[in-house]
Amino acid sequence: MIKKYKSIHLSHLQELTKSIIQDNPNWFNWSIPYSTFLLSGDMGAGKTTFIRNLLQSLGVKETINSPTFSLMNQYNLSAEKSIYHFDLYRIHQASELEDLEFEEVWGKLGICFVEWWQKVGDIFPYPRIYINIEIDSFETRTISFEFVSK
Repeated sequence: MIKKYKSIHLSHLQELTKSIIQDNPNWFNWSIPYSTFLLSGDMGAGKTTFIRNLLQSLGVKETINSPTFSLMNQYNLSAEKSIYHFDLYRIHQASELEDLEFEEVWGKLGICFVEWWQKVGDIFPYPRIYINIEIDSFETRTISFEFVSK
């Protein structure tokens, strides 16, 4: 099932993310297999901004930045609850990921958020939440979600 939120003002993202967490607790299951969130959208659509708001709503206190250059950032809610944020923009093909061993993280060590996932193809574990962010205007976005358990 696809849920779509049309013309969301960027200033309302925190409110939206809190609602998403409350309405979809199975997406934030803290046991294996962990959910993998796959984000799509043009450059500047707000993928990292959305993730930042969602992680803050989950309780992350650390500064949340784009991992464009580091490729991965890890955030810990507690000793048992980790969140991983990947940005694959600089990756050109799936074989580049082999040395990085990201497949040892996806779905196994914590909830994962992956930007630019299409660059490496359909290699991610289930359950998946596909998030697509479309630019409506300078300050509004249409955001759609699709949960796929397999």
